[in-house]
Amino acid sequence: MVKIGQASLISKDVTIYDRETGFSICRNSDLIEEMGQVEFIFSDKTGTLTCNVMEFKQCTINGKIYASYEEIKRGLTQTDDEQEFMYLFNFFKLLAVCHTVVIDYDPETE
Repeated sequence: MVKIGQASLISKDVTIYDRETGFSICRNSDLIEEMGQVEFIFSDKTGTLTCNVMEFKQCTINGKIYASYEEIKRGLTQTDDEQEFMYLFNFFKLLAVCHTVVIDYDPETE
């Protein structure tokens, strides 16, 4: 009951309200207990000059660098290497699930 009450308070807390994403959503009942265990916070100071927007430039998955949308698309749709596909699929699945990700593809930049 305590966890449900705390989740409710978090979801209605106006001090952590964001104009773009709205109020916080507590999706895990263990979240509150885990918050006290955070040791490191990694930050790139995004937001000071960039309006809090991060753009994907490239990534390295299992030792292979993917620097364009076409390389990633080829790895997900045209590869015969099942292991490469699974590494790519899991990387982007976790990226989407663990962060607020908005996919915006601009064909003129490719």
